[in-house]
Amino acid sequence: MRGTAVACSTLSARGLLFFGALLVALVIVGDSKSAATAPKPPPVAGLASTTVLSQGWALRSATGLTDSGATISRVGYATSGWYPVTLPSTVLAGLVANNVYQNIYFGKNLTSIPDLTTQNWWYRGEFTAPATAPGQAYWLRFKGISYRAQIWLNGTQLDANAIGTMAAHSYNVTSLVNAGGSNALAILVTPPAHGCKDLSVCTVDWNPEAPDMNAGLWGATSLDTTGPVALADPYVKTVLPLPATSSADLTVYVDAVNATNAPATTTISGTITKAGYPTISVSQTVALNANERREIVFDPAAYPQLHVSSPALWWPYQFGSPELYQLAMSADSGGTTSDTKSINFGIRQFTDYRTTVNGTSFVGYKVNGHCSAGIPARIQRRSSTSRTWASTRSGSKGLSATRSSTTSPTRRVS
Repeated sequence: MRGTAVACSTLSARGLLFFGALLVALVIVGDSKSAATAPKPPPVAGLASTTVLSQGWALRSATGLTDSGATISRVGYATSGWYPVTLPSTVLAGLVANNVYQNIYFGKNLTSIPDLTTQNWWYRGEFTAPATAPGQAYWLRFKGISYRAQIWLNGTQLDANAIGTMAAHSYNVTSLVNAGGSNALAILVTPPAHGCKDLSVCTVDWNPEAPDMNAGLWGATSLDTTGPVALADPYVKTVLPLPATSSADLTVYVDAVNATNAPATTTISGTITKAGYPTISVSQTVALNANERREIVFDPAAYPQLHVSSPALWWPYQFGSPELYQLAMSADSGGTTSDTKSINFGIRQFTDYRTTVNGTSFVGYKVNGHCSAGIPARIQRRSSTSRTWASTRSGSKGLSATRSSTTSPTRRVS
């Protein structure tokens, strides 16, 4: 089983929920304006680029606003009376940044804020899209919307029900974007319900719930460009011959997405590197149907170079060094780099066991055959934007709470 590490002395489910909820609450609730200093990803060669849509946004309650999303998402729509916000931002963070509520962490001020989940909230922003190049595709991507949203771009609805706080949403907007010109986005957010009735950020015991339940655009919003073939969700599964740790089998996964209405042929290549260790390279040519999304797999059976001897292992805090490798993937079409993706990953394996204490059975976890630290592994990682996540990958490969990437846990492409 690949799962999140907890202590061999066992950590109760209630305590685990507390740690996860506390971590997420500390990350999401805060000053909306602080996002302006978050580092932006570097430009990517070829047809791929990322434009982070953090500026030019406004927030207001949907109560009393009768205009439709098709109208609000038109360039030039007036937002007088709206609150300017910088993304990412929850509803409460945006209101605090505009001094609607002040000193919310002082005394019992937080309890004086009304319930903000009884109404929907509009987010609206305008941006300039980069100029197009032949064969270029545009993708609108949301890494975190809580909890439910309706999304419009330039007067056209992209999604009537984008649901899930921990889900990422991606849309091919090549036919809708105004390349090189102004564009407008409107997102109508429905907050999650109190009392953990929705699969969202919850609190336990003495922790008060946030008045907005962390509703809003809490993750990065971006406009990405790629060539005709895009890459998504790179991942490396690592298997050790436990109890031995002298070698490892790596399996590389990445999704290839044909952004066009015609068949496309692409060469998917991957390189695994770590200073002081041999470089591993893999490649395969793939023919995709029109608009097809396919998972591409490189396994040790077909690519023996993915059997690694004497790997540098990832260890949790106080067990050793959290050694990381880098996976760099690329998709080439017609001699041009269509898209690239890269992640850092650790060679490690989590196993579970059960133990009985005073007649009660508990589950515990081991890392690389050893008892793990006393808190979830997700608390031991920090991304470049100070957010820490454990990720999941659905499908026949089961649950992987140890997946590290720059994408959100689940995915959706429309």
